[in-house]
Amino acid sequence: MTVTAEDFMNNTEFENDPFATVDENVINEAPPSSLVNVFGYYFIVTTIIKLILILAVIAGNIFLAIVIIRFKRLRAVRSNVFILHLCILNIVYYLCSPLFLTLGHIMSSYETVTTFTLQTQMTLLTLYMTFAVCLAVDWFLTAKKSQYMKLSEKYYRFIYVAMYLLFLIEWAISLAYSEIQHIARAGLFFIFYVIYLIVLIVLNILKKKLNLRSQAKKTEYSLSVSNIIIFSFLPIFLFHINLHIVVDNVAIVMLFLEIFPALIEIGHPLWIIYLLGRQNKYFKMAYYKSFKRSVRGYVDEDLDAISEEEDFRNILTPSTFQVSVNGLQEEV
Repeated sequence: MTVTAEDFMNNTEFENDPFATVDENVINEAPPSSLVNVFGYYFIVTTIIKLILILAVIAGNIFLAIVIIRFKRLRAVRSNVFILHLCILNIVYYLCSPLFLTLGHIMSSYETVTTFTLQTQMTLLTLYMTFAVCLAVDWFLTAKKSQYMKLSEKYYRFIYVAMYLLFLIEWAISLAYSEIQHIARAGLFFIFYVIYLIVLIVLNILKKKLNLRSQAKKTEYSLSVSNIIIFSFLPIFLFHINLHIVVDNVAIVMLFLEIFPALIEIGHPLWIIYLLGRQNKYFKMAYYKSFKRSVRGYVDEDLDAISEEEDFRNILTPSTFQVSVNGLQEEV
């Protein structure tokens, strides 16, 4: 059997490449020694680079999650709760692979655990992107209709639970039929990704037609976060499309370029952390406080208090409504 460049890359990196088409025969068959000799050192170096970046991403996600949980003003904003879930999902996505592989060595069943890892990572990644798109949709609806936040506050937690339950059921089904489903899993992810990409493009177009209120502008970073997550997978997506189109000799050369779209895909959470600090003063203050830096430029702001004017809050309690009503009456 002839193993192409695409097959070779799928054989070596299918676990962390959502767009790789996995052929069980290729997985079980050792790649040609010529390809191993040519690309051996290349894959060693790139794997080390990716590992370092993954460790940095895990640390960054842990930091961002702690920041959101620590400061009341941040965790009271619904968009930030979405971002918190995204941090957790991204951490679990990268940690499940070494955990399952360790179990595989203990159980002496590498092939079974590898399939188990693939199924789990694909479910986590699809759920991760689903949360990203929901973040963008939630922000857009809130920016478009001011009443949406109050009308939906009772139900959005149930949406979280429903999403997790739905994907938990999907994950269980995929494991039950893992012997046949793992081959088609990349194709399903391909369809999901195209749909999410179209949704984000439409939201960005519609956003230009909105007359954003001041409060909507304060959480405009929500759409930016969603854009970074979804579009960071676009280079690796186009890379795999090109592998299907180009002739094999060109595809072999393209393997040297795989590191660049892969780094964009892996490292996007670090860009999110940077963007939040640039676009939102409360995240910037939280970063400064976390590293014991001065926040004298924000003496009038308190990260442990919730602004009465904030209409993008996560929870609007009866007491908060009463304060707002009293304030309105005083102004009148």
